[in-house]
Amino acid sequence: MAAGTWRRAFVAFVAFAIAACETATPPAAPSMAPTGSSSPSLTKPPGQTASAETPTPGRTAGFESPQPSGPPPAPDSDPTSADLIEAALAAGTIDAPTALLYRVYSTFSDLRLPEEYRTPVSAGDDWAMFQAQTTIDTLPPEIAAELRPFLARPTARESVFHGAAATSYLPLADPFAPQLVLPALGNPYGPGNFVCDVGSWGHIEGGTTLAGGPAWKVWGVCNDTASINDVVKAAGYMELLYGAEVALMGPPKPDTGGGVDEAGDGALDVYLISSCVSRAGRCMGTEFRTDRGILAYAQVTAPCDSDAAARCSSFIVIPRATIVSPLGASTVAHELFHTLEFNHNAYGLFASGDGNWFMEASSVWSEHYFYPAGRPAAVHPRFSGFQSGPFGLSDTAGLNEYDSYVWPLFMEQLGGKAKIAAAWQKIEGQAGNEAIDAAIDGTMVPPA
Repeated sequence: MAAGTWRRAFVAFVAFAIAACETATPPAAPSMAPTGSSSPSLTKPPGQTASAETPTPGRTAGFESPQPSGPPPAPDSDPTSADLIEAALAAGTIDAPTALLYRVYSTFSDLRLPEEYRTPVSAGDDWAMFQAQTTIDTLPPEIAAELRPFLARPTARESVFHGAAATSYLPLADPFAPQLVLPALGNPYGPGNFVCDVGSWGHIEGGTTLAGGPAWKVWGVCNDTASINDVVKAAGYMELLYGAEVALMGPPKPDTGGGVDEAGDGALDVYLISSCVSRAGRCMGTEFRTDRGILAYAQVTAPCDSDAAARCSSFIVIPRATIVSPLGASTVAHELFHTLEFNHNAYGLFASGDGNWFMEASSVWSEHYFYPAGRPAAVHPRFSGFQSGPFGLSDTAGLNEYDSYVWPLFMEQLGGKAKIAAAWQKIEGQAGNEAIDAAIDGTMVPPA
């Protein structure tokens, strides 16, 4: 089928899926048994915005048409700090190493970010973290020294998070929480599964790799009951989500980095932190929250392949406040999916500058598919962002790449979840947005 035909089908999908309101309760999550650049076919039609001619609420033509509850989110077309920083770089106001440092500051809500680059609309900056990780040895020494603590695993002494996991934190004031009632999840883990390791950190492990070791470990500080309870909750989410996501996408690339308890064991490491005390005693955002999101991230790390579309290992960092919020399981689903994406392609996703839009779009889709109970708070607001925003699907301005999850959702409606996995298989070996977008298009075209 020609790309233009897919575009017309997508227009029809969006018209049905976005315009109506969903009043039905999202399906309950599966419970656990307790045992102990733009592409021509990837463009939103011009002028597609909210319409006063809204159809009757409900489900239309078999498509889900969600509507967020609670107050409306900020427009996703507003500039992020990264947008403002890149504009200053283009104008010659700052140089490239300084722009990279400022983008990392923005990601972590570091108060050293100059006031003129702060904005109420914020998002994780995968490109900045990737660029810092892969170019750290070529940067000016003073810039590299500031960046290294942000790149280290939280268990490392040089990390900005070291020793911060045991500090108190503020619970998230989520605007959607009063309307959201999540199902109780059976959790096979308890505090008795937590093992203290060398230093002040310990973990709960679960799953099994082909080599027989644990598939994942959730880390938190020892001798802190509240922190250990949060690790238990996060381990339950990993138990719920890891097997299902890996069955679709394949496992993450095993790591060979980290401290004595993490190095080379093949397990995916998930670190729970509660605040970030940067060098010189500067305290960063205790809630890691803006008007639309909560900071959590999947960090690319060694080992990586050696080609332009290298696959990489990674680890995950999530604030404890996120884990205990209504967005906890959805955030785990999202960041876990990133680690699986990076074992298909990491370097190639960033070859054109900012990370390719499909990376975030797919991870938001994973929230929708693998944890449906969290849709009202975590996913459905994205429909509003896509509907009201002026950008095409493959544009990464603002938060548009998150809102563009409507495309993998459309792919799923047409061909099931296997369509998304097939797209990532085709993305393997591709470097740059043009090649990656063409690979995604190829997924939509049936074989001759």
